[in-house]
Amino acid sequence: MFRGLRRLAVMVVPALLLMAGVVGGCGGSPEPVEEVVTRQTYEFKSAEFPAQDAWKPGDRIDVTWPVEEGPLTAAAAPEKVVARLELAGPYDSVESLKQAVDAGVPSPVASAAGSTDTWTGTGLTVTLTLPGDLRPGYYNLSQRTVFTSPDGGENSAGGAKVIRVEP
Repeated sequence: MFRGLRRLAVMVVPALLLMAGVVGGCGGSPEPVEEVVTRQTYEFKSAEFPAQDAWKPGDRIDVTWPVEEGPLTAAAAPEKVVARLELAGPYDSVESLKQAVDAGVPSPVASAAGSTDTWTGTGLTVTLTLPGDLRPGYYNLSQRTVFTSPDGGENSAGGAKVIRVEP
């Protein structure tokens, strides 16, 4: 009887040790897991021009770009955002202003810019101070927002409003 148990032990124990080694190898130290860090991004909405149409030399015009939460990102850096205002004119009428804009003629008589990025959760306001020597007439107040990704790619959006400068 002991001879039979000895024979069984000789066959079973090595098999158990082999299985323990295989199973033990599977349960070793886990591979390190790289943690992905995400950040909240913010998307800029369309520029909000003041409702006021009539201005005087020296007035300050504030144009605001509000933000809302965008998607989470794992990017290493945010997009840069540059907003620029330009004032071109004067024109005798809205029609002559529109013709000049369509022809690509307007040269700015004043400009202002501001910048931020898509990780900053606050809107952007750019203030254009009208020069003290502006002549009365109609002016094209245009805005252009340029988004530059960390790899240098660019997207842009823009708009404009006609304002009237009075003496």
